[in-house]
Amino acid sequence: MVADGSGGVFIAWMDSRAGNQDVHAQHLRSDGSRFPGWPSEGLAVCALPTWEYEPLLAPDGNGGAFVVWYDRRSGDYDLYAHHLLADGALDPGWPANGLAVCTAPADQSSHSLIADGSGGFLLGWEDRRDGGRDIYAHHVLASGEVDAAWPANGRAVCVLGSTKQECALVSD
Repeated sequence: MVADGSGGVFIAWMDSRAGNQDVHAQHLRSDGSRFPGWPSEGLAVCALPTWEYEPLLAPDGNGGAFVVWYDRRSGDYDLYAHHLLADGALDPGWPANGLAVCTAPADQSSHSLIADGSGGFLLGWEDRRDGGRDIYAHHVLASGEVDAAWPANGRAVCVLGSTKQECALVSD
C-alpha cells in the first residue's frame, strides 16, 4: 500500500477470483471507507489469462498512484505498469492491461519503484537478460511513456561480477 497524500491509501494485491492471479487495487479514506467511484471488490488493473505477480505502488503526486507488476504474457517474466486515478478509473491514456516497461529477453522481477517528483516514477529490478542476475532501472513519465532519454528496456545499473538481487530505491 502507499499513502495518497490526503490521509488515505491505495492498496494493490494479487487476486485469483478469475482462476488465475490478476492485479487489483483499491483506494481507501483514512476512516477505512472506499473513495467514491471505486468498485467494492477492487479495480481490476490487469486481468489477462496469465498470472500477474508482486504489484507495487508509488504515489503520482496528484492524488493517484502507479502500480507495477510482472507477468508472463510474452513467455518470460516482464515488467508492466498502470496509472490509477483517484476517482477509481485506470488512466485512459495508458495501454489496457499495462504499459510494457521492460520486455527484454529472459526474466525481469524483484522490482522496486519510487515517485520521481515530477508525476512519473523510477523503477529498478533484477534482470536475467544476459544469463546472470543484474540490476537495471527505467524512468516512466507521467504521460504513460517510458522515458525516451533512457535505453530501451532500461539502463544497466550493475552488471559486473557475481549475482545481484533485491533492488531497492530511495529518494535523493
